[in-house]
Amino acid sequence: MIVGASDVSPGVAHAFAYSGGAMRDLGTLGGGYSAAFGVNDRGDIVGEAETADGDVHAFLYRDAIMHDLTRIGTTP
Repeated sequence: MIVGASDVSPGVAHAFAYSGGAMRDLGTLGGGYSAAFGVNDRGDIVGEAETADGDVHAFLYRDAIMHDLTRIGTTP
């Protein structure tokens, strides 16, 4: 598996995973930007993504869901 970031429109990049000849857009945490930096042997992907309010948070992508690691263990 290869992970990274790819432009989805001019100036807008999303994290992606490429495996088995298919590229999958991993989305964002509500903002316009994300990038994947690493993947382990189980297929868990880590990176950073913009939230709806413009902050950039760490994420874990597992089981087709992007989890906001910055919000884990915090109260709203």
